Amino acid sequence: MKLKRFNSWDLTAVEALRQQSRLAEMVRGGTLPDPASILGLDVSYRRVEKAFTAGAVLLSFPGFEMLESISRTGTSIFPYIPGLL
Repeated sequence: MKLKRFNSWDLTAVEALRQQSRLAEMVRGGTLPDPASILGLDVSYRRVEKAFTAGAVLLSFPGFEMLESISRTGTSIFPYIPGLL
């Protein structure tokens, strides 16, 4: 699984919220084609340790067979802010 990095995310909280708003404007509505796969993501933050664990699972659709998964644990350089994705 190869992820595309849009920027370094070396931002203040205010800058990150602005960036999220700009990215949200790029979302387009309308009819979508039937997906061939679905990606699930989750991140758990441990505020005291400033650490995170993140995971991603790629599933086939409609069969829901696991195609690939990955997880990482590391130190967070950015604080947890509710509502900021």
